[in-house]
Amino acid sequence: MRTRGAKISIALVCMVLGVMLAVQYKTTGHYKASLVQTQRTEDLGRMLENVTKEKNALNDKVSSLTEQLDNMRKNDQAMADLQRELLQTSLSAGLVELDGPGLIITVNDRPQNFQNGNPNEFLIHEADLLMLINELKASGAEAISLNDERITAMTEVRCAGPVILVNQNKIGTPFVLKAIGNPDVLESGMKLMGGIYSQLQFQGFQISLEKSTEINIPANNQQTKFIYALPKGKERV
Repeated sequence: MRTRGAKISIALVCMVLGVMLAVQYKTTGHYKASLVQTQRTEDLGRMLENVTKEKNALNDKVSSLTEQLDNMRKNDQAMADLQRELLQTSLSAGLVELDGPGLIITVNDRPQNFQNGNPNEFLIHEADLLMLINELKASGAEAISLNDERITAMTEVRCAGPVILVNQNKIGTPFVLKAIGNPDVLESGMKLMGGIYSQLQFQGFQISLEKSTEINIPANNQQTKFIYALPKGKERV
């Protein structure tokens, strides 16, 4: 009986110890899992903080580069605007050689013998050339030359004895006016009834028109110096 009771006691003790070990193991496992989870959460928090800092730094870099790019674009635009303005000014001043379609006018003196009347009545004068130039301008000519002398705002066309002075250079007959613009419009403007072209024709001068798809007009090589004229508000130095 004692032996049987001892066996039962030992079995009960083993059962209790087993239950205690199982409970302890389960408790230890939960603790370890909780510790790992906590450690992982802390690691992820640090990683998130580092990534956030890197992201903010990259955002700042992107903003800085974007600002630099905008400034470069503004500078490029300002330079392009300045270049366009300079080109327009150079074109207006006649400092650029030009090509384009337009009209060619050739005019020469009357063929009659000077002994039959006043010699001046048989010659093309600077006034005739100036009126032809004005007609071309009024018809939309963008650039004009006279015997390959560029006509600008500062160009003089005046008589100097038997020759004409243009840009201080002497030219003579035949006079060849070249104008870049719409050929049809320029021709229509020159052939207006009562205009200088029809007047010269009626008076017997040799004058002809020729439309062209390609006209070359040279640049004005004459240097214009302003000695007395000053921009408004500027003081002479």
